[in-house]
Amino acid sequence: MFCASKYAILTEDQTRVAICDDVFLYFEAMLLKYTHKFQDFDVVAFIPLLKQRLEEIKLQSSSSEKVP
Repeated sequence: MFCASKYAILTEDQTRVAICDDVFLYFEAMLLKYTHKFQDFDVVAFIPLLKQRLEEIKLQSSSSEKVP
């Protein structure tokens, strides 16, 4: 699904942003491709929520997560 070497040269923050972007693009493509398979799940309504959450994760700084 993802090639680790793509992220090996990136900093932690850059890696988080790149992975979030790649995960979103993959999930969006798969969810839209298989929309007809979901009977009790509104894919179109879910995608903006997924994007919003991944944007929040992307904005997290590695320094804010470290405990002094």
